[in-house]
Amino acid sequence: KMDLFTNKDGNHLLIQTSNGTNSLKYYLLDSKGSIIRNNTVETSGGASFPNITGTDNEIYIVYKLGNNLRYKKSTNQGNSWFDPVDESIGSNNCNGVEIAYDYRGLHIVYATQDNGSEYKTYYHLITSGTWGTQEDVTSTGGFPTVTVSDDHVYVSYNTGDDDPVEAGNQGAAKVRTKVGSNWQTPQ
Repeated sequence: KMDLFTNKDGNHLLIQTSNGTNSLKYYLLDSKGSIIRNNTVETSGGASFPNITGTDNEIYIVYKLGNNLRYKKSTNQGNSWFDPVDESIGSNNCNGVEIAYDYRGLHIVYATQDNGSEYKTYYHLITSGTWGTQEDVTSTGGFPTVTVSDDHVYVSYNTGDDDPVEAGNQGAAKVRTKVGSNWQTPQ
């Protein structure tokens, strides 16, 4: 698994290795695909759901590690990373993590199997390197995605409870919008 973010300095890749340890590698590539630099940003093993985004001056990564979501930031285009900031999400299965950045901060959604066999989707906003309060997006739904515009946050999710590679996951897709500080009715 991997994620990509592009800014003025090039293409920033965050890759989950598949060598059995699930460490995370960061690569900065130029426009021709040549490696400018790379480093390992997580070596303890078990990392999953790699996400990367940023601005022209900062790079943000979020991933799951054990029972936590881990946030790291770089202000020198991935040459080095600030100390991680973790947020506990419990030990239940997770089926998705995604991030988006705008002027308000780093928006994070994730889903864990917290409702029997059903997944629940949650939202956090990181500002000034601090995890905001966890907000429930839905009590039934997983595989979340997030995007932002103006004062809106849009979270989509699937109400099925099976693994996405199984043909049985046929739940309805829904979107829930946060306008300012208020969550709207799912559509």
